[in-house]
Amino acid sequence: MLQVRNLPDDVHARLKERAAAERMSLSDYVARELERLVRYRSNAEIIAAARERAQRDGFALTREDILEARDAARAEHERAAQAFGSLRRRNVKTVSVQYAKTHLSALLASVELGEEVVIARGDHPVARLVPHDALDERELGFVAHDVPDAFLDDLPDDELAAWEN
Repeated sequence: MLQVRNLPDDVHARLKERAAAERMSLSDYVARELERLVRYRSNAEIIAAARERAQRDGFALTREDILEARDAARAEHERAAQAFGSLRRRNVKTVSVQYAKTHLSALLASVELGEEVVIARGDHPVARLVPHDALDERELGFVAHDVPDAFLDDLPDDELAAWEN
């Protein structure tokens, strides 16, 4: 459990507005945002990891090395954010894992009405809820050629015995 004390009223109000805009409780919204925050390494963690790698590999860490490590981490974060953002542009409702766990019935009701719901862990989509009818029906017969009728015949006793041993 996490409690935030002495939060300025304007910050509290903005968080409530953002949570309401995403049809989430304030608690679920803040939990999702905190998950996003800790999913990626901080600048201090990136620098510490680069220094440790430099010590381990026996070379001096330059300012350029640190900036390169930071830029690589930022690029990784940006790729994840773009993937997450593309879901929002398609008007897909995206919710956190925690929200999905506590509001599954409501999400299923939305899906029954034809909406699509993506469940994300931080910025990374991990599952998609779609109406059952929206799934493509697959036709049996994925083999490109015909299978002879003899394929379904019983195996000869000696071959069956070889498989059983």
